[in-house]
Order: sequence, then structure tokens, then C-alpha cells
Amino acid sequence: RDCTLDLEDCTFEGNRATQFTSGGAIWSQGDVTAMRCAFRDNLADGDGGAIYVHMSALLVSGCSFIGNTVESARDGEGGAICMTWDTMATIEDSVFEDNAAPNGGAVCGRRGHARITRCRFRNNSALTSPLRSSFHVGGGAIAAVSANMKLTDCDLQGNRATGGGAVRGDFSTNLALTNCVLAGNRAEQGGGIEMTARNLRLTNCTLASNFGQDQHAVTGPGVFEHCIVWDGGDLDAGLFGEITAVYSDIQGGYPGQGNLDVDPLFVRPGRWTDALDPNAILGPDDPNAVWLAGDYHLQSQAGHWDDDANDYVIDAATSPCIDAGDWATPIGDEPFPNGGVLNLGAYGGTAQASRSYFGGPICETPLPGDINGDCKVDSVDTELSLQDWRVSGAPAANQPPTVTITAPADGDIITVNSSNPTILIAVDASDADGVINQVSFAIEQRWETGYRRTSTVDTDGSNGWTWEWRFVAAGSEYDPGEYTITVYAIDDDCEIAFASEVRITVVVTQ
Repeated sequence: RDCTLDLEDCTFEGNRATQFTSGGAIWSQGDVTAMRCAFRDNLADGDGGAIYVHMSALLVSGCSFIGNTVESARDGEGGAICMTWDTMATIEDSVFEDNAAPNGGAVCGRRGHARITRCRFRNNSALTSPLRSSFHVGGGAIAAVSANMKLTDCDLQGNRATGGGAVRGDFSTNLALTNCVLAGNRAEQGGGIEMTARNLRLTNCTLASNFGQDQHAVTGPGVFEHCIVWDGGDLDAGLFGEITAVYSDIQGGYPGQGNLDVDPLFVRPGRWTDALDPNAILGPDDPNAVWLAGDYHLQSQAGHWDDDANDYVIDAATSPCIDAGDWATPIGDEPFPNGGVLNLGAYGGTAQASRSYFGGPICETPLPGDINGDCKVDSVDTELSLQDWRVSGAPAANQPPTVTITAPADGDIITVNSSNPTILIAVDASDADGVINQVSFAIEQRWETGYRRTSTVDTDGSNGWTWEWRFVAAGSEYDPGEYTITVYAIDDDCEIAFASEVRITVVVTQ
């Protein structure tokens, strides 16, 4: 557990972890770093078709995961990567294609934290399970089981699952998606997302052509801001809460301030086609249908960003989702002319946002005071300039929470016995620009030949963030001695902060 594994420019292909073991290529209980590595056609009978990491740190950057599989006699997790029990993961600039597992076709996180940035998930699947009645089945690309995940600038297209064609989260999960595309995903429940927790937040995301047999693109409660939901199922909060949406374009309409119901005019929507004939057009329920990925930039007569041309390309029409955001929200890195107002969808607020069009040639040289870029200075610019949010550069990033262990104190010697069997762990946690969703507690005792660790989560801080650790109890098997207490807090944007560790000594008396 105290070892580290550092990999650069390596290839792992065709490895096997059999007889219910995990980690087809890598199993680790220590920190793992993989840079520019390729993982192809690895298999595990347990969890983690390519990588399994337990209670450690994981960094994956610039890697590819193709065709890795979990074939488990139970509900195995993470066709490419499985992260368990307080693993802290950063996954960036990586590609996941054609991976499969009963839970989390590409990635599964259980009781840990993952930040996934600029990654592409295509044609991953979580379709079969020998325990079909299991509650934890699904997530064609990603499954979060009592986990904390934040996805930014990710593309999830053509994934399939029993529940949550692209992403699935359970009751204790915190999940935030920002500037992500979810398109052409399908499932029995929740073509794009299935969520049973209330802690789902989507900001500037595009959901298109996600089809669920339950007729829902999203199943489960959440918050949508500056999003587009088009050409697929609707939004259904289910039994666990409600869906709120503001300044979003939702087909069929949806109550909420600034919401639209208009064709967003994507540059090139994806489509289902025949695997043997890419010119054929099939329905999402056709067994031979495969998803041909689309381009979900917004059309603009002033130009949309084209990756192939590495430049802006002029369209014949302009999307009504351009400049349709909340005037009180910063425009981030949107290029000039940007209208001074945030675009909806996955590229809003980014350097690839489609340009604003005002019916005439684009201003080649910005005029002083011309905030929206329409080649004139008028009352609209005055109104925009009066907004106190109007600052240069990108909007302020979400601030992480603060957390401190207030009891016990570092170095305390605590006596427990049958009449006083518990140790109260108390925490002060707050968030300056949001709310605390949960506080996670862990205690660990280590010795020369091993360790013991116990953890729990508090999701209701109405009476304070606390854990009554029952040290003396039948079957507890806790030994007197030194223990380390670790705590971290998670806010509503899935940012995480750790408290300073506290070390105590526990004495047991009769």
C-alpha cells in the first residue's frame, strides 16, 4: 500500500485476471500514475477490466482504453477502470471506446472521488448482469456508486446500458457535469442519465438523441443550467425529488426562468446507422444500429468552430441558443463577437462558443464600448456594462469548501469502556459559494503486517457534521492503540476539501 506505480508510454494488451480477481492489467492498493499508455483487450473476472485501484490515488493522462472487459459472475464494475473506497482519481485527455462491464461500461467509482476532464467515451456498454435484479447495474460509460464525480469538457456518445445510457449514479452519489456532450446514448431507464440521488447538476451541457425505453433522456432528480435537451426522451424526476431547469432549451418545453423550446440548430447531429452500411438510417431500437457521432456546436452566420478546419466556419443559419443565457452569468472565454451573453449548450462559456450574429459583417476591430460586438455602441451595451458581473477573463471558479475536525483534538488520549463505548468525531464544514452535500469520515489503525480502516458518510448536517464511532461493541474487533482520523467535505459542485488529519490514542478499560 505504501508503494507507487509510475507508467509512461506503456502498452497493456490481452492480459487476464481470472477466478473472480480484479484488475485485468493492473491491480493496486498504492498510488498509480499512467501517462500516454494504451490498454487494449484486457479482461477481469472481478472488477476493473484494465485497472483496479483501491483506497489510493490514481492519475490517468493521455491514455487510451479500447475493448477492455469485465466478465463477472456477479455485478462486476468498471470495464476499463474501477476505483474503490476513498480512491482519489484524476482522469484527463483520455479515450474510452468499446469497453464493457455490468456496472460502468468504461469507468466505475465506488466510495471515492474522481475528476474526469477532456475525455471521450464512445460505444461503451453496461448491458448484462447475472444478477439482473441488482440495484447497482448500469452506466454505459460511467457508474458512480456512493461516489463523488465531476466531469468537465467530456464527450459521451453511443454508449448503452440497462440504466443510464451514458451515466448512472445511486442514492449517495454527487455528480456534476460541465460543458459535456451526451448524445446517442440509450438504455432501458434514462437514455442519457439515470440518477437516484438528488445531487446531480448539469451546467452548459448538451443532451441530444438519448433514448430510453422509459421515454426519458434523464431519469432522476437534478438541476439544469444553460443546457440543451433535444431530440430524444424528456426529463423525468422519478420518485426521489424534482428536476429544476433555468435558461435551458428543452424540447417540448419545461417550466423555469429563461427556458426555450426551439430547434438548437446543431452543426451536424449524430445518427444511428447500420454497422455494415453507414449510409443507412436506423432507429435506436434496431439491433444492428450503431451511433455515428455528431458535431454539437451551434450553427452561426458569424461562424462556428470547426475542429477539422481549425477555424471558424460560416453557416446559413444562426442558432437561437446563442446569447440565450442569463445576463447575470459571465461569458467566460467566448470569442468576440459574443453578444455579451452566455450561449447555451456544451460550448457556452468556452473558446469554441459559436459567434454572435447581428445581420451584417463581423466587426474586425472591436469598438470601444461595443460590448456585444454588433459594430455599434448603443443602449444594449450600456445595459450590459451596468451588470456588476461584467469582468474581463473567465468567471470565478467554484471555491472548494472548508473543513476542520473540531473533536477530538490531535494527540488526545481517549478512554472507552462498555458504559462509554463511543467516540464522537465532530466537524466544522462550510462552503462560501454553495452548500455542503456530504462529509466523509474515516479512521485507520496500522501495524507492521497490515491495517484496519472504517469509514462512513454524513449527508445531513442539520444537527452538525458528526460521527459517533462505536469503538466497544460485540464483534467490532477494534484494538486499543493509535488511530488516524481523516475527513473530507464535498460541495454542490463536487469540489472536495480535506481536513488536517487528527491522531488519537484509544485506551480500553473495564
